[in-house]
Amino acid sequence: MSQEMCFECFDVLFAHIAGPPGAVPPPPRYADHTWYVARPDAISVHRPSRHTHAHTHTYTIRPRCRASFHSPFFVTWETSRESILRGCIGTLSPRRLRGGLAEYALLAGTRDSRFPPVTDIAELERLAVKISLLHSYETLPVRDAATTFINNDDVDDDDDDDAWKTRVYDWDLDTHGLSVEFFEPPFSNRFLGSATYLPGVAKAQGWTKRQTLASLAAKAGVDVSRFETRRLLMCARATRYKSSVARATHEEYRARP
Repeated sequence: MSQEMCFECFDVLFAHIAGPPGAVPPPPRYADHTWYVARPDAISVHRPSRHTHAHTHTYTIRPRCRASFHSPFFVTWETSRESILRGCIGTLSPRRLRGGLAEYALLAGTRDSRFPPVTDIAELERLAVKISLLHSYETLPVRDAATTFINNDDVDDDDDDDAWKTRVYDWDLDTHGLSVEFFEPPFSNRFLGSATYLPGVAKAQGWTKRQTLASLAAKAGVDVSRFETRRLLMCARATRYKSSVARATHEEYRARP
């Protein structure tokens, strides 16, 4: 990741606040592609052996191609010093970063319904922006997992049957984000809603895993008073993931070359 991605977010919000209507921010300075090996177009080349012409060695040349980089991501605006949330919007579907980051930087700064829009340059100068690229998705339960993250102190449940707990509790508060789809018990066929928390959110709030799951259910719009918590979680489908993060303050943005 590059801090230039964060600087693009500042460019976009600054142009929106201070520029004339329809102002276009400067183009981003980070690379918009990743190199990969194109396997379907591999070419096999046969070259004679140094010792005999009767036998050949086969070499495979795989052309290197360039593709735009796509990823699920979130853009977060927060105060520079206290890291108090000011807006956060993202996508769980892979999006092209160039163009996508600019779009979501503006949405997070002006369209997060939990906060009034950022409309003042003086406030923008007190903010930092954080970009989280999401990766390493694993649907729970993880088959043949070498490590389990289930901790009975976090689970806070008297049920000794651990089989269902691997569906929602097998993640780490320090490492993983969690996305959960909730279904109405007992048949798991009526979708109730879904929600996600990025890595570090639950830890910052001081929540246990059980408290995090309860908060996710409320965030998803589930009327938790209608269901026994254990039965609701037994019907849930959870995915854990990790993130790579870049952050920049306004001071760093202004000081860039």
